[in-house]
Amino acid sequence: MSKDTELAVEESGEGQENLRLWKSVDKTPPNMTKLVSYGKRKYTTIDPQWQLRVATALWGPYGDRWGMRNLEYRFIDIHDRDEKRTFMTSSVVLKAEFFYPVNGKEVSFEILNDDKWTSGDDTLKKLITNTRSKALSMLGFSADVFLGKFDDANYVKTLTALFEDQDAFVNGVVTKIMAAKDLAALERCNERLEEIIGDRTLDDAAVAKELTELIIQRKRELTAKS
Repeated sequence: MSKDTELAVEESGEGQENLRLWKSVDKTPPNMTKLVSYGKRKYTTIDPQWQLRVATALWGPYGDRWGMRNLEYRFIDIHDRDEKRTFMTSSVVLKAEFFYPVNGKEVSFEILNDDKWTSGDDTLKKLITNTRSKALSMLGFSADVFLGKFDDANYVKTLTALFEDQDAFVNGVVTKIMAAKDLAALERCNERLEEIIGDRTLDDAAVAKELTELIIQRKRELTAKS
């Protein structure tokens, strides 16, 4: 597919709808990443708790409408060697079903991952975490990391400023919501929130959902007082 064709597909109505989730979760706050070294290789890791928070904001608690199930482990012995000797190592393979909601219906797909087995090293725990991250990446979560954009210092600098501006903006919205003294003032906050979501001033789906739920909570509080 040519670049022009790819762009045309993305900009079509169907393309925009298909990419809605992807585009709402594809950017990663730099402060939720860490550059690690493994031998000569360097790569960016993503805070798994932040990923859980974003997915929970979108779909609810882990294990309810989204998560991994039907986990199957398989251990494989591998003959390995270095300059001096031949030896045996073991790897563990995890096969699981990842599920999540789309327009009120459950969607699922199979996910496979493996890691070197090290006794007493929380290998299975790490494997589950990495497999969940891998599954989320297939939906667009932290796509900028997996696309290698964090290798570009200018991208990281721009993204840092973007999230700082968004945090300040969101904090301002939260302050206005909590400061609303009556339902009329709260409704104005709600109308403004719908505007900034609609024109993509705020395109973080998880944050938008949290703000919407905050308005609902504040409405209950004001209704109870009246």
